[in-house]
Amino acid sequence: MDNIKKLYPAAPTANNLMKFEEVPVSNYTGIPDIKIPIAEIPIYNQGISMNVSLNYHPLNARPDDKASEVGLGWSLFAGGSITRTVRGTPDDQAVLSAPGGQPSIGILYDEFTSRFADKNYTRQYLDAQTTGIGIDPTNVQFRKLFYEGLFMSRFDTEYDLYQYNFMGYTGRFIIKKDSNNQLFVEKLDKNNIRIAISATNPTNNLEATAFIITDEMGNKYSFEILEKSIRSILSNKTGFAGYINTNFSNLGDINSAFHLSKISNASDIDLVKFNYYPAQQVFYTDYSQIDRSKKFPDDDIALQPVRIQFDAEIPAAQELNVTSNNTSVRSLKDIEVLGKGKISFTYLQGREDTNYTHPQQLQRLDKITIIDSSEKIIESYQFSYDYFWFRLLGRDIDDKRLSLSKITKYKADSIKEFDYVLDYYKNTANEALGKDHWDWFNCIKPTDNYLLAKEPSSSCMTINLLKSMKLPSGGLRVFDFGSNTYSYVGSEPVDPYENPDNWDSTEKEVTYTKTEKNIKKYFFTLNSPKTVEIQNINSQIVNYAWNLSFYRKVGNSYVMAGVVGPVSDPDPNYPQYRSMDFAAGEYYAQLSFVEVDVNFTGTVNFTATYKDKKNSNIIPYVLGGGIRINSISYYDKPAQYGTNQIPAKKVNFVYNDFSGSGKSSGALIFSKPVHTYKYDYNNTFVYPVGSGFGKYNYSNVFTIFSSENFIPVQKTQGADVGYQNVKVYETGNGESLYTYRSPIDSPNPEQVSSTFPPFVPVANYDYKRGLLIDEQKKDSNGVLQYKKSTQYNTYDTKKLTGISLRHIGSPYTEYIYAGHFKTYDAYISGCLNTGGLNPFCGTNDPASMIAITPIVEVVGKANQTYGENTEFYPSGGIFKTILNMKYNGKDYVTKQTSTSPDGSITENTYQYAHEKNNQKLINANMIGIPLETAVIKKQNASDQGKIISRTETKYDNAANLFPTSVISYDLQSTASTEVTYDHYDSKGNLQQYTTKDGISTVIIWGYNQTQPIAKITGAKLSDIQQSLISSIVNASDLDASNPLNEPALITALDDFRKNSNMANYQVTTYTYDPLIGVTSITPPSGIREVYIYDAANRLKEIRENSATGKLLKEFKYNYKN
Repeated sequence: MDNIKKLYPAAPTANNLMKFEEVPVSNYTGIPDIKIPIAEIPIYNQGISMNVSLNYHPLNARPDDKASEVGLGWSLFAGGSITRTVRGTPDDQAVLSAPGGQPSIGILYDEFTSRFADKNYTRQYLDAQTTGIGIDPTNVQFRKLFYEGLFMSRFDTEYDLYQYNFMGYTGRFIIKKDSNNQLFVEKLDKNNIRIAISATNPTNNLEATAFIITDEMGNKYSFEILEKSIRSILSNKTGFAGYINTNFSNLGDINSAFHLSKISNASDIDLVKFNYYPAQQVFYTDYSQIDRSKKFPDDDIALQPVRIQFDAEIPAAQELNVTSNNTSVRSLKDIEVLGKGKISFTYLQGREDTNYTHPQQLQRLDKITIIDSSEKIIESYQFSYDYFWFRLLGRDIDDKRLSLSKITKYKADSIKEFDYVLDYYKNTANEALGKDHWDWFNCIKPTDNYLLAKEPSSSCMTINLLKSMKLPSGGLRVFDFGSNTYSYVGSEPVDPYENPDNWDSTEKEVTYTKTEKNIKKYFFTLNSPKTVEIQNINSQIVNYAWNLSFYRKVGNSYVMAGVVGPVSDPDPNYPQYRSMDFAAGEYYAQLSFVEVDVNFTGTVNFTATYKDKKNSNIIPYVLGGGIRINSISYYDKPAQYGTNQIPAKKVNFVYNDFSGSGKSSGALIFSKPVHTYKYDYNNTFVYPVGSGFGKYNYSNVFTIFSSENFIPVQKTQGADVGYQNVKVYETGNGESLYTYRSPIDSPNPEQVSSTFPPFVPVANYDYKRGLLIDEQKKDSNGVLQYKKSTQYNTYDTKKLTGISLRHIGSPYTEYIYAGHFKTYDAYISGCLNTGGLNPFCGTNDPASMIAITPIVEVVGKANQTYGENTEFYPSGGIFKTILNMKYNGKDYVTKQTSTSPDGSITENTYQYAHEKNNQKLINANMIGIPLETAVIKKQNASDQGKIISRTETKYDNAANLFPTSVISYDLQSTASTEVTYDHYDSKGNLQQYTTKDGISTVIIWGYNQTQPIAKITGAKLSDIQQSLISSIVNASDLDASNPLNEPALITALDDFRKNSNMANYQVTTYTYDPLIGVTSITPPSGIREVYIYDAANRLKEIRENSATGKLLKEFKYNYKN
């Protein structure tokens, strides 16, 4: 009966304006849940509410992040989308610009397709891995796949990733294909939603163009609005000898996003429609770069012509990738809640963001308007913006990002009601800015090498983050963000000397005049092996071919230890900084020039900077991994902030280990990002000499610098750091202690190399982390008052989503001549069939060149199975309750047992569609609805117990998916019908029900079948003349289209209630402003209550009988300025 009670509106209560709206925080990650609610339109009988809000996520506000249509860090939550990340080549396409002019074939073009002569056998290989059948090492198709996939990029070997985020649901999936060329979705999350491909491209049945997602209540979400993207990659490779290779690839026109277009219920009745503006083109460009330096100069002059032949094969001095993106963005125009009203979005075009190619074409959200079904404006929200300005070291121009500064709410009469005013942290100290290992702002010296200065700094990390929010109540909420800390990587403790504050820095200098070239001068002495940063701080020699050679003094001799400088040719762009590794010893430097006549004035200065470990006051943690919240303060008035005024409330968060060691309880999944490493390179090159071949041996030590992280990124609950222990306290008001599963006790079984390739991706077991396992609450004196312990059952399955192909050992011991052969068949003909005698064959077995690693996704679930809640009383008493839970195969609770302190047990059991074998509901995915519930009481664990209650909801009508009755069972299991649901209308609204006493009640639905306007107790639907029903329904529909028609509706309802045919029934009638609330309730007594709202849609008065009748209650609201 509870669901029936929800059909009738209760009398509205006053809107409670919270003085301090609490901000929920994910303690495990330290990320606050900051949001501004905009609109909420409930949908009767469906368990769905159409909510619109602005959500702020600080992890979306890094220096290079792109601002959305509502500003940096903010996202508009309205509806939802499925987005696609292309991994390799688009699965459903063939890219026609792979090396050799042949197409790179998408993973879906397997042996069951006919478009290409060559087939992509990745799926077959993965299936064999999954089934455990084994892989035939002589399989020619697999060898071709691996060889051409690695060396020619001929085959796509990884499924594209699809991610959905809508109406509170998030998750991931891939698209696969069966032997009948039918696409299907494979989910990468353990949940009970159902995902189906509802449409494909008529000219390419491998290209999905629409999806339907069905939730566990049977509601369907259609994603039919396409966004398309064109992406091209320009790669430029420059060798040390000047070789330049440029390659262009075009990924084509792909479906990159699928927007929510409508919501319908299990009976396919449309509930909500989402309309979009025509596509707007958005352009942006991403850059990535790799630079290499050599430890040793190249060979003597005589061998240089030979070496130059292989400049294309030797690792390049620089590799630059420019990725151009052109997306046809579909912006949300309005959300139409059918029969109730709509939420409208308007945009302005033209922005100044510098990380978009054509910002003048970008849009920003200007206004959100809530409109009822009569096109009357209920309220609106106006958005105001500014820009973040900053400049990163190494960039020539200032960067700008759109910044949301204010949201103003207007009443229906366009009078301002209140606003949210937003302020952000700024670079007030005018620090030189770089980016740390995780791409957050860091403070660096203007003379620092921004490519190497990657250490995090708390003082700069918070620049551009949200600082404060002025609330509608007039109060102010202030956010204190700071750097994450960690003392663990996985379960392994971190060396505290990874914290640069645990080192002392030493700087040495050597100077040269133009007469001191080729002279060894003392530079520095190292007591242990160290990495030394060498800096040339004078620009006078950039136009010369110079080199600075380092020598370690051994006795009276000098041993060459390395060199920096362009060596053979002038290079004005030669990096100002170089990091080099030196053994312990006394070092001298010698400045040399290729040119004989070198002319510069004054001196040329070089510095050497190195560090030594501190021996005391060691900090036991490391900074990094992004940001977290340290405290949230609440002030009565904005003017109080920044003074000595103590906030009315301040919530603090402490993330240290509870052991008292001073360590952070934070942990990374992997080591910190890797942007640079050194490697030895050795190779033998074959080149023609007359009618034969010669060999050229080349070796060097390269240092590689990358703008991107080499380690595959893995997050824990969306953040880089997860905390095992978190203390939350409010001054003078006690504290709460939380313990979570984290990488410390739930590390990945496999780890990625943190120093040297191969950086092979491994499976992430993050579903085990972030689970609360212990909670304690203490009073202001530190006395324990409450303790909760929780245990979980975890399980998972592994799914293969692709193959990682790499060179054996590392990419720098590759089979260098693979590129000499354009296909695997050519390789077989040129190498294997000649017994490896071809000089371009370094091996006769391709398997010895290539490492094949399946890419594994872990799909897991954690279910709470045990809970122990203990309350501690000042008298010393303890009150303990124990909770045990069991689940079915769909992860729904089937039994929940609660044991009280006296030993008595309450057992609740639940059965769902699968337990009841209700195939109709299973087919509709209505599997999350408890169909039968029972409560059993036991005196103790040995007692068989008594059934206190048992009820079952029936769905017996084969023609629809609506409940038909509720059955209860007594102690003898005798069935009794509590209520029958007799009739539903075309939209699934309940029109008649009959209770167990045989009394029927009729519900008349009006306002376009969205609101109950009459309840007639004692009648059946067949007892009421259709003309009477139509009269009030039509009047309500007219009221919905024009609120001025409400008096006519009230008259019609009064006539209905007073009609002689209604004399034997109890009639209650209702009127509404559909998006505001009930406006009148007239009970059987005829004494009407009228509810009057102000221009801000808040309840203002309750009066008797009419808007001018006797005042029963009055409500007043006051905002602070």
